[in-house]
Amino acid sequence: IEITDSNATDSPHPARYLQYRLTLSDSETEVRRVRFFYRHTNAAPKITAIRVVTGGLGFEQFPLPPQQGSVDLEQLFRPSNNNSNSSSESRQQLRAFEKPGVVTIAWKARDPNNDQLRFCVKLRRAEDPVWKTIGDDLDAHFLSFDSNGMDEGFYQAKIIASDHLSNPIAEARTGERLSERFLIDNSAPEIEVGKIEISGKDATISISVKDEKSIITAAEYILDGSDPVSVFPEDGLFDSREETFKIELQNLSSGRRTLLFKVADEKQNLRIEPIVIEIGSL
Repeated sequence: IEITDSNATDSPHPARYLQYRLTLSDSETEVRRVRFFYRHTNAAPKITAIRVVTGGLGFEQFPLPPQQGSVDLEQLFRPSNNNSNSSSESRQQLRAFEKPGVVTIAWKARDPNNDQLRFCVKLRRAEDPVWKTIGDDLDAHFLSFDSNGMDEGFYQAKIIASDHLSNPIAEARTGERLSERFLIDNSAPEIEVGKIEISGKDATISISVKDEKSIITAAEYILDGSDPVSVFPEDGLFDSREETFKIELQNLSSGRRTLLFKVADEKQNLRIEPIVIEIGSL
């Protein structure tokens, strides 16, 4: 390929390197500088990973003061890099918070051309073909949203990355990826108090717990405001959406005793049930 003064040319083959040869017309000709300007074919961005957290953990951004870097005269002699970020630009820091019902979707993305990316987040129920946009033109790699009031069940997220900020409209590309299915469950387990057996100063309480969507993961009781006492299911494992418990209390003092039974599912939904026990005097 012959390239003359400021003439553009297209490479016949995709390649990463350019080799050139200069032919000088006479011995007095000097070459002081050779410059080539090139542009790669735009490639689509890629979403490389998605993580969904449904345990009530959210994130939010807040700005940090601009950083003022030191001045170095050697920078005047280094090749300029127009793509580098100035040290005085504002930066963003993440802050975590906990709130029941909050869902966080986080993702990793890369662009072969190092283009600036913007993201769109869509959501749908697992059996629904229609996607609904819950976040658009995002520069962060996460989105936290409140799922309280949403229909419970399994959902799926779709992340779409676009490089339109760094390319002409006709050449902009997008890439997308689907998340694994995840469960939105904001309902606490149901507690059913069964038989209460009183034998002198001792009491035995039978309790059944049921959750429609999630596995029961923890249970405890507080007797008359004392320290919490952990309780395990009768089969010894928290491994089901239905569990039964038996609480045995001994050497209780006479009168009305109040027991608060608390249970949680794997989505951190809590239910507390007060249970009154009458212990007679001997």
